[in-house]
Amino acid sequence: MSFELDPEGTDNTDEEWRKQANAAFSELRANGQNIVKVSVQIDDMMAWCNENGSDPVSSSWPEFTAFKLGMKRESK
Repeated sequence: MSFELDPEGTDNTDEEWRKQANAAFSELRANGQNIVKVSVQIDDMMAWCNENGSDPVSSSWPEFTAFKLGMKRESK
């Protein structure tokens, strides 16, 4: 399985992605949403995708992130 950072998106650089993400975080926080940043290790995501039959593309990230958050809560 190959890995592409975001074949579905329009971000050309890490800097562009960070700018868009931070703008989205600010907007969501301004609207009263609680934002939790989750560190994603590519190897972990690739393993999760292989186990779950998912392609490692941006549309898989929310589900993987929810999985990671669930693991964090269980370990507390």
